[in-house]
Amino acid sequence: MYIISLMKFNRRETDEQEFTAGDAAEGYLTPHVIAVVRRLAGLSLPLPTIDRWISAGLITPSVRRARGSGVSHLWATEDVLCLEFLARIRSERMSVYRYRDALRGLRKQIASLLRQPGELYFVAVGSDVTILRTESLAELLDRPSNQTFVVCKVAAPVEAVREELDRVRRQTRQASA
Repeated sequence: MYIISLMKFNRRETDEQEFTAGDAAEGYLTPHVIAVVRRLAGLSLPLPTIDRWISAGLITPSVRRARGSGVSHLWATEDVLCLEFLARIRSERMSVYRYRDALRGLRKQIASLLRQPGELYFVAVGSDVTILRTESLAELLDRPSNQTFVVCKVAAPVEAVREELDRVRRQTRQASA
């Protein structure tokens, strides 16, 4: 993750919801989501943290929110990437709660934003969050500004995340069979 203050920045190289049929039909269980965030992004995401974020309205499982004991949250692939962004912010000891409203707005367009070709980045400016391609990020950073940007590379394309989620789900089913 990069925190870039453009006052000090010299140009340099910087390292409506849609679901697929698979996501909508089943969704992904929270333990699968936690495992994929750990594998793809190398970040720990404890279950109590996710539950706290859900209770605070920071994120909501898109497929199904658990109601009562014995019922699990079901997550869409795009949710996993939002959780990854929050985990990155958390790992840098920044407040994730400042992005609550921005993430709610981003949810309406996240599926199309994440399907852009090329490397993608979550970009936070103030309390706003969006997803930009490398070229758009470079254009943004080239403009003179006194704003501070938080830039997090999206760990993997949506398809790769979906494949990893499906792999983890299959492993879990085989282990329990």
